[in-house]
Amino acid sequence: MYTTVIPKIAKRMVASSFSKLNYEYCVIDWKDVITFHVGLYVHVPFCERLCAFCPFHRVLFEPGLKDEYLKALFREIDLRELEGDIEWVYFGGGTPNLLSGEEIGQILQKLKEYVQLEDITLEGKPPYFTEKYLKALHRLDVTRISMGVESLTKKVLENVLRDRTDVPMIRDIIRNAHDLGIAVNADLMVGLPKQHRGDFLFDITRLADLGLDQITTYPFTNAPGARAKPGVSSHDCFEMIETAAEILTGMGYERENVWVFSTPELAQKAPGEHPAEYFGFGPSAFSKIENVQVVNPFLDEYILCLNENQTYGYRIEFSDIFNAWREFAHRLYDLKLKKSFLKTLPRRLKVVANLLKLAGYIDGEEVTKKGRFFVHDLTIHVIENLPHPLSNPVARGIACMNIFF
Repeated sequence: MYTTVIPKIAKRMVASSFSKLNYEYCVIDWKDVITFHVGLYVHVPFCERLCAFCPFHRVLFEPGLKDEYLKALFREIDLRELEGDIEWVYFGGGTPNLLSGEEIGQILQKLKEYVQLEDITLEGKPPYFTEKYLKALHRLDVTRISMGVESLTKKVLENVLRDRTDVPMIRDIIRNAHDLGIAVNADLMVGLPKQHRGDFLFDITRLADLGLDQITTYPFTNAPGARAKPGVSSHDCFEMIETAAEILTGMGYERENVWVFSTPELAQKAPGEHPAEYFGFGPSAFSKIENVQVVNPFLDEYILCLNENQTYGYRIEFSDIFNAWREFAHRLYDLKLKKSFLKTLPRRLKVVANLLKLAGYIDGEEVTKKGRFFVHDLTIHVIENLPHPLSNPVARGIACMNIFF
């Protein structure tokens, strides 16, 4: 059993750091922030049904509410007044492809009034990625789509209230997208209730045979907001992903980090590191610029604020050492710790890096299998325990008071 001292110490350090995080609900003004070499995230909160595994902010789709959301989103973009070049744009949710191609185009056009855009990705449910929809995305210069497949096993999907996606549908989407020069990722979840090891590995093999550009394996976590509970332990989940890694690398995929596998062609096209700074638009979206993080309010508060031409959010300023920890964790997740990076670390993090090497978690610049489980397990711990202002009903009550008074 995985019971070494280092993981226990790491989790205690995480708990100690999280206990000191306090968000302030206030007016947010980014107008003086330089916006070169950053990313943009756009949150689309709508779904036609609410899957039991999803911890993200989402609401049932209503045409009228969608129109209110778009109006507020356009107003938020105008109030931000961003300038510069954007390295990537990601539409997440929710189910972003519930918006029409025309509506996605309107959002992109509004952003282009202020910034130059590159590397546009849109996630969504497979059934909505029709040939017609993909052609619309191609005209908008969308470069990648991400399909939430989650599982190919009927009983697993039914148990978490997820619509089934079959292999012929996925094959058609990949063919149509590739004909248009659009890369395709598929998300698979590991450790869903009633999901057996054989089910997951069968899914991996079937998907890899279809010619996907990327396969992302997400461990199902006990994160706030998810109604279902994980069906396996963190260790069993990790071993399933490690077996999947053997299958995928044997079929020509490259491991980009703990949970993501890409074709060599896609890995070469991708930048070495996505920018660590990004602006988030839409309800519950995160922004992280320098030491400042901001979380937008939920949809109802978001619309209320922007109807009054106000950009409210939950703001926190991290210390330099906390930011250094975040960057260190990010490099561990990517499974590479270059010597040039290690030299820039604060003294206490250099000590941690040396301890990880002595314990066999790092060999040279590479994270070992032992280290991969450490990163996998610690990342799940962070996801499940990260203080989130929108999960705090007291904070949401304060937010409503600030809007009305």
